[in-house]
Amino acid sequence: MFGVPLAPRHAMIRQGTAILALVLAGGAVTACTGIIGGEDDRSGPGTGSAVGANGGNVTPSALDCSSNTIKPGDAPLRRMTREQYNATVRDLLGDDSAPANGFVADGAFGPFDSNKEAPVTSLIATQYMNAAEKLATAATANITAFASCAASGNDAQCAQDTIASFGKKAYRRPLSGSESTRLLDLFTTRRAQSGETFQSAMQLVLQVMLQSPQFVNHIETGDLARAKDGAAPLTGYEIASRLSYSIWGTMPDQALFDAADQGKLDTVQDVEAQARRMLDDPRSHDGIMNFYSEWLGLAKVLKMNKSTNTYPQFNPALRAAMAEETKQFVNSILWNGDAHLETLIDAPFTFVNGPLAELYGIQGVTGNAFTRVDLDPKQRRGVFGEASFLAANAHEAQTSPVHRGKFIRERILCQQMPSPPANANTSPPSADATTTTRERFAQHSKDPVCAGCHKLMDPIGLAFEEFDGVGAFRATENNLPVDSSGELVGTDVDGKFVGLTGLVDKLVQSDQVRKCVATQWFRYALERPDATDDACPIQGVQTDFAKSGYNLKELIILVAKSDSFRYRKIDTSAGACQ
Repeated sequence: MFGVPLAPRHAMIRQGTAILALVLAGGAVTACTGIIGGEDDRSGPGTGSAVGANGGNVTPSALDCSSNTIKPGDAPLRRMTREQYNATVRDLLGDDSAPANGFVADGAFGPFDSNKEAPVTSLIATQYMNAAEKLATAATANITAFASCAASGNDAQCAQDTIASFGKKAYRRPLSGSESTRLLDLFTTRRAQSGETFQSAMQLVLQVMLQSPQFVNHIETGDLARAKDGAAPLTGYEIASRLSYSIWGTMPDQALFDAADQGKLDTVQDVEAQARRMLDDPRSHDGIMNFYSEWLGLAKVLKMNKSTNTYPQFNPALRAAMAEETKQFVNSILWNGDAHLETLIDAPFTFVNGPLAELYGIQGVTGNAFTRVDLDPKQRRGVFGEASFLAANAHEAQTSPVHRGKFIRERILCQQMPSPPANANTSPPSADATTTTRERFAQHSKDPVCAGCHKLMDPIGLAFEEFDGVGAFRATENNLPVDSSGELVGTDVDGKFVGLTGLVDKLVQSDQVRKCVATQWFRYALERPDATDDACPIQGVQTDFAKSGYNLKELIILVAKSDSFRYRKIDTSAGACQ
């Protein structure tokens, strides 16, 4: 990409883009960054019991984690998500134009955004090219602000210094000698052309760098010289990036680069010290909230539509307030509260503005400003009593016991539900003004094609029937009394209960829930499903999470200290890709 004779500008950049697409698609980077072959188990070990076909417990084999052998999971090559790309160019270039908003949608695993397996198409390559051109043009518009040495008159030395300093930030590591040479050659060739200036030559260099696999990908080769027993420690710069993208959602700051330069990210104690520093920085608030937004499905909240015939109070302002309530609620627990998991699930308070207060039947709150209010603990408690969860997991004109129950099974209990059979009718029963939702959905338990899974989801979801499709409390439906009785099976807190409050009472006692929450952060921080090799690191995180009193901020530290976070799996067999 860098060594070709200089063509006209657009032709060269498009040629570079084509090569970029091939490199990204084929993984032809400095070193392979994962194990080829095999499928990740998305339910993963350490996530509590799986759900058997009959709803019973399926207990994983007992783990022996007494060995000192480090066994991390894979470290797959993955492109930055759109959120990460926007934050990175903001911090790298001071550009808040959010160009990635126009990119194709990210891939995902479970509730989390990830481009680990998302294909690189010609469209995304073109989008990277167009974004790089605009970003580079804007960044170099005032060339002395971008490169203060531009006025020195020594173009070659200034270009070399700028490439080294900017390249280290863009690639999140120092450039290799060959990378620096190729980029400087590109600058020199461009600069030598008639009419080309330091600014235009440097602009082209930036365009190329911002399309490089080293910029758009998270690449983790590890320190292979220190590899042992099939595991290689990540380099200090790779640890810095893992920390920054998991806690802040963006590139490392200068303190992380300095720590990597000085070899001060090589021990567990080093990593913990940096992680605690980062959590104390206000930038962690947005970064950590991204986890909760994805885990709790807040993006779905902002896109949902409702029938205004059925729910006349619903409008875009109320929809936005639902998402904002959950954000303020989570932030209050993490940064102004006790940060305990139990509080997230069972808190007797929330934050509402005027429209939400009216929806909830709370008096004395008007206007658009949010204020903390106490809840009736016999009706609403915790994050699953909030309209964001209740409305997003409902249909346009009726509730959905299936969606609400499936959410609890998969995201709170870490029990992956299978896809419906090919011959299953997945359309919800039609709304009927003469029956209740429980009556309409009873067909699921009668149909042998559906019953196996629905008896695991519906009895949980029906417990939320005290709340309509936008989250308003109700005692009746179609003038018929609501039956909100529910039941948990295949968990460590099996049994019958009544309503949201009864479900919450069980969830806060569940060790399976606690382990699942730890596993969900583990998956998010590593941007991949946990695999068999992660079983012992996850078990260690879960054990220490319990010792912390299930402190959600401590959980972030614990995952950062784990072997899976600090190492990558390598294949030492003959001929294996390293």
